Amino acid sequence: MRLNHPAQHIASAAVRCSSLTAGSLLAVFLVGATPANADIVWSGDINQVLTRDPSGTNSYTMAITEGANTFSWEIRLQSAGTSGVSALFTPMSQHTGVAASLSAPLTATRFGFQNGIGPADFFTMYPTTGTSNSGLLLHNYHDHTGNFPGMSGAPMYAGFIFGDPTDRYFGWVGLTMDGPDRLVVNSYAYNDDSIGAGMIIPGPGAVALLGLAGVAGKRRRR
Repeated sequence: MRLNHPAQHIASAAVRCSSLTAGSLLAVFLVGATPANADIVWSGDINQVLTRDPSGTNSYTMAITEGANTFSWEIRLQSAGTSGVSALFTPMSQHTGVAASLSAPLTATRFGFQNGIGPADFFTMYPTTGTSNSGLLLHNYHDHTGNFPGMSGAPMYAGFIFGDPTDRYFGWVGLTMDGPDRLVVNSYAYNDDSIGAGMIIPGPGAVALLGLAGVAGKRRRR
């Protein structure tokens, strides 16, 4: 397995490993359908809070670099006059997309925890409408349209895709929406094959690190 971890991700992963429980290890192996050679990257905890408050931040750019290319998406809380406030997820660069449905191609698809995201899903690619780029709707607080419920406070997942047709990556971004004035971008992960929403699978090196953490714990207890 080829892992691609920025330095800060490795440091944060090492800290998390020492606190993993048996339940966490079970969750790791629940998604065994992912190929052994998958390239999985975890951003760590983003916890970017978006608000409509003029003194706050109302958008977040998620950027991923693979090889010589950087791919980006914008997640935004947008006020639209009489139509109220909308939460949007928008591909912002070539060869990026967001999971949608054929019946609602401008509405982002909501995935539940462990739902698979992969080639079988429909992805609306950049630009989203002909020659222009429109934000894919997560939720409209004015008329309650969109697949992501508002004011629930429950974690939800949107799927995304990037890369050229011969080298595609699939991923999820975790979102929490607890009202028209606040949206939290929690974290994201991607894979060079299908991936389970919300799931992280460590590579062989990370599994070895887990084993070392367990040995160290036993030594400390002695």
